[in-house]
Amino acid sequence: MSSDDASTGVLAGLVNGVLHQELGQPTPLAVLGAAAVLGAAAGAVAPVLRIPSRSLVVPGIAGALLPGPDVYRSLLQYGLHVPGAGAYAVLAFVTTAAIGVGTVLGSHIGGAAQRRWAPASRTAPGG
Repeated sequence: MSSDDASTGVLAGLVNGVLHQELGQPTPLAVLGAAAVLGAAAGAVAPVLRIPSRSLVVPGIAGALLPGPDVYRSLLQYGLHVPGAGAYAVLAFVTTAAIGVGTVLGSHIGGAAQRRWAPASRTAPGG
């Protein structure tokens, strides 16, 4: 694991935690926000590092945003025939969809920001 991989996981986890724990956002909205920030950061930084943005996004998602506990809970409760077990499955599905939407949205924002500011640095003398 490189330091970039760890950094993206920390970034996604930090944003997710602030949105969910500190600001009281529901899990899917917190994950959407964290994925958008992650995508924006990757879209802006990846061209500078000369790596594909997915090299930064995938570790961040896998390390901090995947809804593993909700999937586990839904499977366990379903197996035990607990009423309402499907609620955790729905939450996991919505959270997973939020990861995709947030990452794509953030990637577009980060890429646009990088394109806007990068040409000025490339046209400077010696750049």
